[in-house]
Amino acid sequence: MIDAAALERYLATTDEELKAFIDPSHMSYLPTYLGRADARHALAVHTDLAGFANGPAPVAVLRELWLAAQVYRDHGGVFLAKWPPTQVRRRRLEPLEVALVAGDPEVLKGVVKVFGVDPMTIFAGIEPDEVSAELEALTPYFKTERVADPIELAGALAVFYWLMLASLGGEDVEGFEAARRRAQRLIDDEGHLLGGVAHGGIARIKAVHDALSALRPARPEACALAVMRHRALFDLERDKSWAKDEEARREGRGALDRTALALIVVAKAFGLELGRALEDAGADPATLAYAHALGHARTA
Repeated sequence: MIDAAALERYLATTDEELKAFIDPSHMSYLPTYLGRADARHALAVHTDLAGFANGPAPVAVLRELWLAAQVYRDHGGVFLAKWPPTQVRRRRLEPLEVALVAGDPEVLKGVVKVFGVDPMTIFAGIEPDEVSAELEALTPYFKTERVADPIELAGALAVFYWLMLASLGGEDVEGFEAARRRAQRLIDDEGHLLGGVAHGGIARIKAVHDALSALRPARPEACALAVMRHRALFDLERDKSWAKDEEARREGRGALDRTALALIVVAKAFGLELGRALEDAGADPATLAYAHALGHARTA
């Protein structure tokens, strides 16, 4: 399914484009950096999956994400003005995930300042009007404390995930834990709405929260299983997307599961060692290599 020659051409073409930098963090480069991370990942997995752990691919992919994180930091306000509130993944989740995975504390701090929000302001109902409008576009939960269907529940869980990512990036342990506990309570009360959803974005956000629920008390095996479930769901949707979009497939667009990487970072921040747990959960060599690059122990 992967066209290695096409991926190599894409990387070579963008290499040439980036030699004429306007500014390394110019907003026009964001899709290039994210696309190159995808392409590098796809090419390495396709050509030498067994050698992924000892090759340069993990570091090269993480560097592309570090470059993308700087664009988010420097031009986040423009992106927030451009992208509609319903695109919560693009507007809020992906910038924070990318910055967490990039691993640069100063860049992360800047990204959180633009894309984050203090959970306590939302829980107290005193968030800025523009944030209120964004919440209402996703779910009625933060006004009514009720959800009526899987879409409203998924919207609320996406917001809780946003709050947790922002809290972790801002070193706000209290905010993280408050959001995590409230999300778990919502799942306990309304999780039955997700019972028949086997794939797609709703199933993926459930896998995210399954991983987060395993942080305290620490259950690395459960966290790893949830990460790998997200990987499987992500790959399924990616393959469907590539079947419809030949250009995306040729460039490897969307190949890298950045959410899974972010969850691996979150686990490390909370002291969970996932190296062995991921291996036991059936993780592929690439996922194990990323886990090692992100601070988890190598299993072999």
